[in-house]
Amino acid sequence: LYHKQSIKMLLSKQQHVLSYNGELLVFQLSKTKHVEGAADKTVKLCVRRMAFDRDTQLFVQKSSGAFSMRAKHSEIEIICCDCTAHSKTGIVLPCVLMKVKKQNSVVEHLLLLLHSSDRFEQCCHFKLDYELKEDIRLFAGPSVLWRHANKLFYISSDSCTVLSAPVQLSSVVWTGEIEGEGTVVLGIRAACLPESEDGDEFSTSDRAIWGSEFFGYAIEMQKMLTGARFMPHAYSRVVSSVCICKNERLKKQLRISAVAVTHKNQLIWFQDGVLKGVCELPYEKPCLIKTAVTSSNDLLFIVSFSSGNICVVRRENLQVFVP
Repeated sequence: LYHKQSIKMLLSKQQHVLSYNGELLVFQLSKTKHVEGAADKTVKLCVRRMAFDRDTQLFVQKSSGAFSMRAKHSEIEIICCDCTAHSKTGIVLPCVLMKVKKQNSVVEHLLLLLHSSDRFEQCCHFKLDYELKEDIRLFAGPSVLWRHANKLFYISSDSCTVLSAPVQLSSVVWTGEIEGEGTVVLGIRAACLPESEDGDEFSTSDRAIWGSEFFGYAIEMQKMLTGARFMPHAYSRVVSSVCICKNERLKKQLRISAVAVTHKNQLIWFQDGVLKGVCELPYEKPCLIKTAVTSSNDLLFIVSFSSGNICVVRRENLQVFVP
């Protein structure tokens, strides 16, 4: 794990940092000097590859690259970045989603891959009449998924066509690969009460539990998955982020190990939808959880908080460490 203070020294409001193959990639927009008489101005997306020097406890730059974009009458912004599998090669590469907002209210989006040579490749371009703001995720393809007006939309670099899923949802808590199902979105929606039941027969606690529920949607197969196999629906009211740390099929049965962070500042671990462990987190408002594997093959949960703090939880005994 990288030294927390050293990472903070790299950050600013205009920078996005991504961990990749033991390095930190720092993405930043840089405007070129305007040349008098020139018709266009140019914005560059720059990347710096940083390696951690254990002796100095600082990050040192190994290499850099840039991608130029014309920016006449436009606002350009980095929306998000992540590591995704390239469908053509199977290689996991850094991916950056850019927004180009024009004066005519049209919002263009560029999806860029970063190769090991520090060369950017534009692999997808699409336009929308609104800005992406809610539950934006990058996944294999590379592809982009987002939520707008409680609907789910996605686009793959293979087709560059915006598609919608036949689901209504209030949030997306995880997107990834599930054995035998392909890319799956785990979301939260208003609960569908059984039609045969009279709503007045439910107790107050039952109504609270059934107020919302988890559901899974397999994008390529276009089918719904039972959310209870991930975790009980009762937790849908408090979960802010989920990570599926293991999924496999044994005797044709799907086995899922999931971990989540909640608005009550807890980390909870589930196996096949059954609660297996809980621990208290050291800060308020946990917003994201990811996994990491150490050199000794220990599984760690990395939890980020709205305050900018992070903590590490060891999977074996749910012991919490603060860097």
